[in-house]
Amino acid sequence: MRSYAGTFTRSEMNNLRVTAFQHEKTGTTSRVWTNVDAEQLWFESDDIDLEPSIEALATLFLIPALLSKRNLEIELPVCSVWYENAHKVMDLLDLAWAASAIEIVAATKEKTGISSKATGLFFTCGVDSFYTLFSAPKPDFLIYLETFDVPADQESRAKVARERLRKVASAVGARPLTVRTNAKKHPTFTGPRFADTHASLLAAVGHLLAPHIVSATIAPSWHKDHHMVMGSNWRLDPLWSSARLQIIHGENSARRIDRVKAISNEKLVHENLHVCFESHNCSRCEKCVRTMLELHQAGKLADCKVFDQSVPIWQLIDGLPRVLNTVFFEIALKGEPEPELERSLRHLFRRTSLAVSAIEEQLKQRRYVDEQYPQILEGLNNALHHYELLQEEHKRLADDYDTIVRKLPIKNGIRLVRRVANKLRGANASTSARHE
Repeated sequence: MRSYAGTFTRSEMNNLRVTAFQHEKTGTTSRVWTNVDAEQLWFESDDIDLEPSIEALATLFLIPALLSKRNLEIELPVCSVWYENAHKVMDLLDLAWAASAIEIVAATKEKTGISSKATGLFFTCGVDSFYTLFSAPKPDFLIYLETFDVPADQESRAKVARERLRKVASAVGARPLTVRTNAKKHPTFTGPRFADTHASLLAAVGHLLAPHIVSATIAPSWHKDHHMVMGSNWRLDPLWSSARLQIIHGENSARRIDRVKAISNEKLVHENLHVCFESHNCSRCEKCVRTMLELHQAGKLADCKVFDQSVPIWQLIDGLPRVLNTVFFEIALKGEPEPELERSLRHLFRRTSLAVSAIEEQLKQRRYVDEQYPQILEGLNNALHHYELLQEEHKRLADDYDTIVRKLPIKNGIRLVRRVANKLRGANASTSARHE
């Protein structure tokens, strides 16, 4: 085991420990599973046998371990190439996220490559997936991680996604592969933001397929000049590679609008493009409207049967209360849009600006409350203490009152008897004196 400069040692009780996958085959379903932090993690596929790869587990949990400041303890020896790359991952994330390095507690071994020359492409039928498909050599497999962007409980959406994958794969002469997992619900993996871990999840799936493919390509989300590391990045993705599997970050020299234009003439895109997180392309959310706007400017929106085009694009923009990112809409404004579209875009920028101002004001109020919270809490605790004292005093007085009330009838009765007895004694004394 090698040591790594800058790491620190923690007790084994605090390690994030990953143990070997168990593998089982039921009918056509290949399943691998293990327990991490006492919770089961599993992957399965009906299309291919999964490899119980320890590098898959290590890839999946390196970032969660790093961000939770737990050493990563790996039960089986890992590929020495993967091990070297993992430390480069930590160097990069320390630079990008200020995430201090942890210790990877694992033995290493030299692992040889595989004989397969097949390649895979992670494919969601999105803009980036199609652009990568058409701009690179044809992959042998189109890989779809079913629970990656479609919730596991929405079977109807998953069914549509599988059918689109099958159609595209058939058209380009590739083999479709669908993999399912519960990783997005596993508490250890979901501790960090999914935006920071999603590429490592894809890379982990690639390692599970390593006996069948020699490389797996992740379609780029950003242009090469975008240096922010958010899960997938041109410098980060290749570092998930091992001696058996190369993880490739797809061609990223084209900007989003240029990618849309590049694929806008493809019939496969017109019939199978899927960009929506909400449904089967709701045609109303920010991502749908943004893509429809880009296709509109490319002059190909009318050809895309996957969107509802009963409402003009400028009215769809009017329906957006605000957007998270105005950059894509600003690009459209630079393209000299028609008057109705220009008006809608400018009004959208105004709404977004006002919404951001409102959010900033709310954050200021929250910061004020956060600053005042210690004093507010102290005051509330003091008030609660005095209230408890008043309750105790009230209870004491109530108990005293009950005691007095219970005793009064007896005391009054005794006094009455005494007065009657005294009167009787007095009366008897007077009668005796007269008789004498």
